[in-house]
Amino acid sequence: MNPLMKIAMLSCKQASILAAKKAFNALSFGETLKFKMHSKMCSACKSFQQDGALIDEAIEKIMKQKEGQNLRLTDTQRERILKALD
Repeated sequence: MNPLMKIAMLSCKQASILAAKKAFNALSFGETLKFKMHSKMCSACKSFQQDGALIDEAIEKIMKQKEGQNLRLTDTQRERILKALD
């Protein structure tokens, strides 16, 4: 394999790390390029990134719905947690 290709290509593990990073931070130009190259050839990693984005959107939607609600534990729930911690 061409030495330049070795540098440019990512393993699936590295691609999944970049997909997760992309959800929270902007990727550098090089990371973006490498991830795009990898995901063009690897449908599993492309699907992983898309599924992660879908999950993130669903979580955001749920959190927005819960904003402003007074979410508190009941006394029974508190007791169960305290018992579990003992």
